[in-house]
Amino acid sequence: TPGRVVRLILRQGFIQLGIGVGLGLVFAFGLGRMISLLLYDVTPTDPIVYAGIVTVLVGTGIVACLLPARRATRVDPMIAMRAE
Repeated sequence: TPGRVVRLILRQGFIQLGIGVGLGLVFAFGLGRMISLLLYDVTPTDPIVYAGIVTVLVGTGIVACLLPARRATRVDPMIAMRAE
């Protein structure tokens, strides 16, 4: 059903999104200390900056998952099976 297809695609995308955001935050905290001299008027662990960046990245990731999921629901299953 179209609902199951959307759930499958979103689940796979959100898993990758969560892993990417998690690893990105870990590396950002680690590297933030190293490049603290280059940051102007921002502390290396400024929560507002991190929250803003995570919000933008998660929003972009959600849109990047929803568009292919919607497109996949419009494909006729028999045509997709024949193509493989």
